[in-house]
Amino acid sequence: MEQKHFVEKLLYLLPYWNNLIIRPFKKSLKDSMSLQMYYGLQLLQHHGVISMSELGRLLGTPKQHTTKIVQKLVQYGFVERISDETDRRVIKIQITPKALDYIEYCKQGETFTQWLEHTLGVEEMDKLETAIETILNLLIKIEKNLN
Repeated sequence: MEQKHFVEKLLYLLPYWNNLIIRPFKKSLKDSMSLQMYYGLQLLQHHGVISMSELGRLLGTPKQHTTKIVQKLVQYGFVERISDETDRRVIKIQITPKALDYIEYCKQGETFTQWLEHTLGVEEMDKLETAIETILNLLIKIEKNLN
């Protein structure tokens, strides 16, 4: 594929993706949960106990914004702050069982997926799921090559 066409297709895709997938999915999240808060929970589920600075790095957010995200997650009871035993200045973040339940609830995403399936039909929904799996696998491969 020619680079120019790839970039054109990507730039054409992104607004559709945002308006037709991201926004409706965000509306399906409960408790005024932002997507960055949800991403943070997923990162904590995947990486386990990590420092605030590591969470910020993984989210791509500045320290102040990461602190606000974590504060909200603590308020929801989704994460706990833990002092590092070797260095009390370091604060680590740990996901709670309540957050794991919430992630499972979101994964079911009945309202969102029902809307998509109603809009697309079962066959087209299967195609979309396959496309998303392919993109996810490629992005994971890119991420591994960056590290």
